[in-house]
Amino acid sequence: MVLQVGKQVKAALVLAGVTQKAVADSLGVSPTLVHQVIYGRATSRRVRREISSRLGYDPWRSSSGTAQAAPGPAGFPGLASLTTEK
Repeated sequence: MVLQVGKQVKAALVLAGVTQKAVADSLGVSPTLVHQVIYGRATSRRVRREISSRLGYDPWRSSSGTAQAAPGPAGFPGLASLTTEK
């Protein structure tokens, strides 16, 4: 589940034109930490808040354990299509 959420967060950042390095630079942390937070290998409220702020929604917030498809960033479709298992 965490990997799936991580993939959705990464996809949302790409769609929003936000790089992990930009998030890291704005917080004064390493891009590695940002990557680890995205994929659930580390925890940081600061990193999660920054990502949520840049996306305009909290992609980790969901009762089912997967990222929400909506509301997504303004002008972008929901991320539901990225949650299909292959």
